[in-house]
Amino acid sequence: AKEDHSICQALSHRLFRGQYDTLRLADTSALNVTFADFSASRLELSNVSASGVSFVNATVQTLVIVDSKITNLTFKNSSLGQATRHRSTIVNEAARNHAEVNATYFQVRIQNGTYVDTVFRNSLSIDSTFLNTTLRNVTFVNHTD
Repeated sequence: AKEDHSICQALSHRLFRGQYDTLRLADTSALNVTFADFSASRLELSNVSASGVSFVNATVQTLVIVDSKITNLTFKNSSLGQATRHRSTIVNEAARNHAEVNATYFQVRIQNGTYVDTVFRNSLSIDSTFLNTTLRNVTFVNHTD
């Protein structure tokens, strides 16, 4: 596995593959960033303005999205544990064949969310808004609103 990485410069059309211990994107902008055939112990997006962030065949033990604005966030054939979205706005979030365990939405605004064949376990939503959201074959196990 690759060691800890912090990236603070703007990213454009960047592909991340392989195994990471910790990967942190902070105080930056990103355009069309893909995490494919990817695994990480911890992935953090902090104060990131992004468009086009995709997870394909990705497994992340701890995902943190904080103080960020993301447009077009996509999860396909992926799983997250300890997924936290905090003080962020996400427009056009889509998930297909996806699983999240211990998902926490705190002061988050999701607009135009589409979730298909997705499972949320032990999820928590506090002071969050979900606008124009579509759920198809979605399961919530132990969800608190």
